[in-house]
Amino acid sequence: MYPALKRLESKKLIKSYWKDNDLSGKRKYYSITPLGKSVLKEKLAQWDNITKLITICMED
Repeated sequence: MYPALKRLESKKLIKSYWKDNDLSGKRKYYSITPLGKSVLKEKLAQWDNITKLITICMED
């Protein structure tokens, strides 16, 4: 999981930050960037098209 997060961060799709937690010390948090949201929206549209094509093929 962490290699995937690192790749996303290197592509500026997510950002990370450290935050102190009283119970467990420092924790690393991740959030999606505006670029990440844009890419996600594009990938979801592509996936939607793929699933529609598969559905059409399965109906024949």
